Amino acid sequence: MTHFKLMKNLARLSILGALIMIVGDYLLFLTPWVSGKDFNSINAMRTMSEPRLMWGGIAGPISALAYAAGSCVFYVALKQHNKIIAALISIFSVITYGLVGAAHCLFAVIGFGGTEYAAGTEAGQIQENVTSMVETMSNMISVTALLSSVLLIYMIVRHTTAFPKWILVVMPLTLTLIQPLITPFVPYPLGSIIIGGWPNWAAVIFFACLLIVWRKRA
Repeated sequence: MTHFKLMKNLARLSILGALIMIVGDYLLFLTPWVSGKDFNSINAMRTMSEPRLMWGGIAGPISALAYAAGSCVFYVALKQHNKIIAALISIFSVITYGLVGAAHCLFAVIGFGGTEYAAGTEAGQIQENVTSMVETMSNMISVTALLSSVLLIYMIVRHTTAFPKWILVVMPLTLTLIQPLITPFVPYPLGSIIIGGWPNWAAVIFFACLLIVWRKRA
């Protein structure tokens, strides 16, 4: 298998992981239909049926496996420039997606206890603890994702790589940063569709752009 063929296959794996996670997102909080500014994933999950919560949670680790495998594309593409930094980008990305998959499972737990939470029971307190755990994991995800993104930006700016410099515009980090700016303008009923799956749609856009760039490379 040639260098670019492997890279394209890894990019496709990342897109597969993103699409699986989007399905999981929509199972967890696609409804109720709201605008962008009214979208709240935690509140939505507490109203979902148990089958939707179960399958939405299961999608997390399955997606993470594809995402993690696809993250090796950074090492394959950048190792000729700096093996250590290339490896760190892939490692931080794998850690990020592993944490995302685990958090997705916990999202389902939050939903399962929605009634108990509303009633203020002991089980509701457990839901508070799980929610706090998810928030902590989200902070960890932000750190590892930022580290991988900063290193990737450095490599793209510093070297002439398989990643064109304009790809920085559609990096997941860039698209994530602009999300708060567009959220208030997302109309009803597109809030959960656009904002609910935003991080994973950002990954789809990024890796799809790479596939377009690499489509004629052997």
